[in-house]
Amino acid sequence: SGSSADGAWRQDFNSGGQLNDGNKSINYFGVRAIRFFNALSFYPIINSPTSSTIAAGSAFSYTITATNNPTSFSASGLPSGLTLNPSTGAIFGTPTIAGTVNVTINATNAAGTGTATLLLTVTAGTFSSITVSGGANSVVSGANTPAFTAQGYDTYGNPITKTYTWSTGAPGNTGTAVINSTTAVLTGHKDGSVTVIATSGSVTTAVTITVNP
Repeated sequence: SGSSADGAWRQDFNSGGQLNDGNKSINYFGVRAIRFFNALSFYPIINSPTSSTIAAGSAFSYTITATNNPTSFSASGLPSGLTLNPSTGAIFGTPTIAGTVNVTINATNAAGTGTATLLLTVTAGTFSSITVSGGANSVVSGANTPAFTAQGYDTYGNPITKTYTWSTGAPGNTGTAVINSTTAVLTGHKDGSVTVIATSGSVTTAVTITVNP
């Protein structure tokens, strides 16, 4: 028996006995056994990160990596806007839809395919607009106290959570109409109209409601 420079070993024999490499043993009798453990083929084991986060509208870059020299890559469940290079394992592009998806990633060589799951989270992108709702399109002068709500959105229409400051402004009856800056409850409205304004950071939107006598 002997050991080669790269660690593989080989033994030829014609008589009974047992081979043992410390991990596996081979019983033999009257045969010639040849074993090159370094020549065994193994399928890839993916070792790239299994989670990643990117904001909608941002350039995404991720590469599938694996042991045992994969020769090709594949993926299923990629969000819209992302593409895989099957030769390099690179996933790239610009996602626009917020959400969390499980992407199945694969690495393949002659021995088989290794598989893993990439948990990919796309968060909302740049805050760009506010929609005001609730209250009413028209209210009776001084008779009720309508409350309003607001929802923010990014450039691609993905909802985004923000805190809003409320105010009233022109055009509208500026003499008595008051809106609570945090609860968005309107009081003191008189005949004519009231403009309700929601603001968060540098983004603002306004709606005008009619006040009936």
